[in-house]
Formats: sequence, structure tokens, C-alpha cells
Amino acid sequence: MSLIAIASEENCDQTFNLLKRIYDNTREIQSPTIQILNETIPKSNANILIINSPSKLSKNYAAFLKDGGFLLLNSDEKSSVGQIELKNATVISYGFNKKSSVTASSISHDEFRTIQICIQRPLPTVSGQCVIEQEFSINISSKEINDHSILVAVTAALVNDFPPDAFADAVYFL
Repeated sequence: MSLIAIASEENCDQTFNLLKRIYDNTREIQSPTIQILNETIPKSNANILIINSPSKLSKNYAAFLKDGGFLLLNSDEKSSVGQIELKNATVISYGFNKKSSVTASSISHDEFRTIQICIQRPLPTVSGQCVIEQEFSINISSKEINDHSILVAVTAALVNDFPPDAFADAVYFL
């Protein structure tokens, strides 16, 4: 079973709650363990490490990521990723920057908040598969959740082998 660790100070609860909802909506897909980073997570144990604010990236965060794990970084924030040793980590960016691996091509605020997710390059997954470039929508009931929290929750799910088509017709109530 995978461990997704959220190491950011900002919007941790939003990201955590949306990830839980994504897996709760689809019972046939095994849910990973999702934790907000703290002292109880053994070092070198997370398959996926989420950093919402790379400018606050600490050398200590890298110790929680398994060798060969995935580091998800907000590309809209200034990064200091070159200052730490990543233990063969795959870095995947998300955000509204045109160079992000995962971005949004449109956002609407109608009955539900709908974000058109755009995967701009192949995404490797924890099982060794690859999610191809594509676009799909995700519907969120809350208009209060931060857009970056939505992008990183979807990115983490995809990297953890959650199939993109499982987002179809689902509404995530938060």
C-alpha cells in the first residue's frame, strides 16, 4: 500500500480531504495511506511527497521520501529543490505555469466547480505505468477549496495509479 505524505504548511487539510474523497468515491480502487507530515511518519517511507510551498522546502522533508519516490511540487512557487538530495526521486510539477506537468486548461464556477485537468506530458506512476497526455474534468461541490489543492490532489491520485476515467461523472462533496 502506498503512503502519500503532505509536507506543506498551507492548505494541507484541503488536499488531505479531497484525496480522501477521491478514493472514497471509488470503492474498487484501494486507497493509499494519506498523512500530513509529522514525526510519526518513519523517514524514507512515503511513496509520494507533496510540497505545496517549495520555497519552504526543508532538507528534512527529503528524508521522508522513499528512494525512487515521487516529489510533487507547486510550479507557481519559487523552488529550492536543487538544495536537497532527492534520492532518485521523480519530480512532478503542478500549477498554472505553462511548463507544469499537470495544469488546468479551464475553471468554471457554475453549480459545481469544474476544473479541466490537463496532463501535459506522460506521468510515471508508482506501479511503473504511465498516464498519457490528456484532459479530463473534475467536479467539486465546494467553491472554497484552493485551486492548487485540487491540482495536487488529482496529480497525487494519478501518480498513485488512480485512472483518469474514474473522475468522469463524479462530484466530490467537501
